[in-house]
Amino acid sequence: AHYGDKKTRLVPEFPKGPGAKESASFRTEPISTDRPLRVTLQPVDNVGNRPQASVIETVLPKAAVPFSDGFDSETSDWVTEGEWGRVEEKGRGMVFTDSPNGDYKDSTDTGILSPVFDLSNMRSSTLTFDAKLKAEKWDFIWVEASNNGGEDFEHLGVIRPNDDRDWQKHKFDLSALDGNPQVQLRLRFRTSNKGTDDGAYIDNVKVEAAQLK
Repeated sequence: AHYGDKKTRLVPEFPKGPGAKESASFRTEPISTDRPLRVTLQPVDNVGNRPQASVIETVLPKAAVPFSDGFDSETSDWVTEGEWGRVEEKGRGMVFTDSPNGDYKDSTDTGILSPVFDLSNMRSSTLTFDAKLKAEKWDFIWVEASNNGGEDFEHLGVIRPNDDRDWQKHKFDLSALDGNPQVQLRLRFRTSNKGTDDGAYIDNVKVEAAQLK
């Protein structure tokens, strides 16, 4: 199968008998544009003969966007803990930060909680966002998600300080939450007692997924 500029070889795990239907599957990450898909079916018999291949062409539709927020709107419905607030970042507009009035404090655990969004008709859901972390090496951003309206959270990963201390795009797999109508994201900044710095910045949170028909 060819999709966009990628190629995947699909082989059924256990070939079936004559006349039986075969199937194979592959997974692609959702992206924001349509992609051409070209599938070549090449039969091979038990002695290695290869009849003429068949080609099927179609289009993989662009990803659905169940949730997106760049924090530029005054009506952002994120719930904040601690001192989190929006500030203006040159070249970006408004972004969220844990300490808008200066350096963060030692031994804190605060965050932002997204509005509820619906993944009930989605699959292969993916979370992306931009983050800048000016912090001591013991201080992290924890990325979490809930599928029951915020009662419990699943840990998705950790963002650690990097040497350039600049904006980077981060991606997390949300497919374990596919099919749930009440999904929320929580981004927590957890600090040690070993020093402070400018803090954590978040921008352009987006969830993309393949929408089931």
